[in-house]
Amino acid sequence: SSVGTIFSQEVLIVHELYTSILSSAVLMSILREYYVDLVISVGRCMSVSPEIKNGDIVISSKIIDVNVDLTMFNDVAMGQVPGFNRDFIVEDDIINYLSQGVERRTTTDYHRAIFLSTDNMSKAMCDSLKERKNIFALENELLVIDQNSSGVAIASTLKGVPFIVCKVAENNLAV
Repeated sequence: SSVGTIFSQEVLIVHELYTSILSSAVLMSILREYYVDLVISVGRCMSVSPEIKNGDIVISSKIIDVNVDLTMFNDVAMGQVPGFNRDFIVEDDIINYLSQGVERRTTTDYHRAIFLSTDNMSKAMCDSLKERKNIFALENELLVIDQNSSGVAIASTLKGVPFIVCKVAENNLAV
């Protein structure tokens, strides 16, 4: 990890957290130790939507943990962690603030999308998510897949800290 300042604001950058479990554990530790105004998770993702091209910036509107299927044992939806809503919603003012910053500072296309978070980034899992988006009632939504955003969302929600995810699309699974 690295500590520094961006625009006169102290920041802590943690990298190479490849799973939701690891990102949640590390973030919980940070949130216990420090006062945090906002959690911003950055990295890369894979697009499930043809509109999102390689190199586009993707900003989260909500996050769903697709590792979770407790529908047989609990009265929950597919992707819902018991005790939480299925969708981890990003606050509109944070989305707007980050979107404006991206618009001012880059010419790269950007999109607001739903992040489907899974620790299993195998081709089989990604193909399965592509086919199962109707199970999550997301047929008409822009979708990306990543490995750690649900861990960030869960830890941030537990500690009451706003969060957002902003990643670069590396692969497009829709083509």
